[in-house]
Amino acid sequence: MLWMNPGEGKYIRCDYDQPVCPYRGVVTCDNEIYGLATDPDSIYLCKYNHVENKWEQKSTVCKGCEKPGRPYLMEVDGHLFYVDEYPVVPVLKKYNQHKNEWQNCSTPDIGEFDCLFAVSCNQHIYLFTLAEMHWYDPREDRWSKKALSVYSPKVELDFGMAGAMGTEIFWMDPGYSNMLVYDTEADSWSEHPVPNFHVNPNIYVENGAFFVLQNKLHAIVDYDSPNQDDELELFQEVFVYDRPEGVWRESSELPFGRQCVYNSMNAVARMYLPYLNTSQADTQDAANPEGPSGE
Repeated sequence: MLWMNPGEGKYIRCDYDQPVCPYRGVVTCDNEIYGLATDPDSIYLCKYNHVENKWEQKSTVCKGCEKPGRPYLMEVDGHLFYVDEYPVVPVLKKYNQHKNEWQNCSTPDIGEFDCLFAVSCNQHIYLFTLAEMHWYDPREDRWSKKALSVYSPKVELDFGMAGAMGTEIFWMDPGYSNMLVYDTEADSWSEHPVPNFHVNPNIYVENGAFFVLQNKLHAIVDYDSPNQDDELELFQEVFVYDRPEGVWRESSELPFGRQCVYNSMNAVARMYLPYLNTSQADTQDAANPEGPSGE
């Protein structure tokens, strides 16, 4: 797990030796970290213990179920939701913390393998297909849908990076060349400036993800770059969107060897942990990979 302060170029990495490894996470409004984990026949909810710096298993989301396709763990209005939009029938479950159990919710009417991505925004859950936008209201346990064609021909979605900030949903195409933003309150789409990931033609963007930190939209990307022996090396960089100027700026490159966010690119943010015990953590500064003295 990686804690980051891209503005100051500081990072803390912790590795955990445990049989069940969380792979999909979310940060709640009260700064609790939850993650999904799997074994051969079950899906679990895990919670991060800040004080002891370890993961604890909380409940079983599904037992005897197939391996999830594209699962999401989301928080909406203080409640955790599990979404898996890859099966023939999408799965939506709500976590009851008092009973420590999961309850089935209504599901959207979408075709098999049609869903591109899911995101929570403005107290709703959104699922996007090639042709439609579906949104879920947890207070009414009800789904609604709308054709993307009613907006404009420019709204043609595909797989790619997606994230939310405030009342807006951001999406970038798999080629990292086009970006759209959906305003959930105005019910409108518009084009958005794209980060300049392709400065060096020898660098290939392998993966990326949006996250929000200090009320600013960030993007973290994996690069493939050939070294002097023509072998591909992976490095990562963080970009931040300057909204007043309408441009993306490079924030910092993650320190050498920081391949701790892999292909799933499960970025989680909005954490402020002044009491984090980093005595056994690997702490580095992007400008000083060896880390400052005594840190």
